Amino acid sequence: MAVPFGFSVGDFIAAIGLVTKIIGALQDSGGAASEYQSLTRDLASLQAALLKVDSAQATNNSPIAGTIYDQTSVVRQSAQGLLDGLSKFEEKLGKQAKKGWKYGTGRKIQFAVLQSKEITKAKSIIHDQIQNLSVLSLLQIL
Repeated sequence: MAVPFGFSVGDFIAAIGLVTKIIGALQDSGGAASEYQSLTRDLASLQAALLKVDSAQATNNSPIAGTIYDQTSVVRQSAQGLLDGLSKFEEKLGKQAKKGWKYGTGRKIQFAVLQSKEITKAKSIIHDQIQNLSVLSLLQIL
């Protein structure tokens, strides 16, 4: 049975999903702030690891060493691009942000609802780039 005014069951399900996502984002534990902090921590660790790979390749005379160096640069640029895009959330979602659902509500919702697709896409690209780097590293060993 159709609901008047052009609303369908699908619209209500989508609205419930959105409300659930927003409520989850506002939680102090496991919400948008926790997800943001985890993501930035992971990206910082990735950047540090890539710097170590670069320094190891600087002393390597393998023919693949230059290609590995180039690939680490690509991954590092992608990670830095994601970090730069996330920097607007640092004040409200970072480690120094005030705790509580009422602080940074707008940024928490924006991060959870609007940024989630962009973050997923960027993480997928970085994952693929890391896979390429892994293959190059294996070729260097062989």
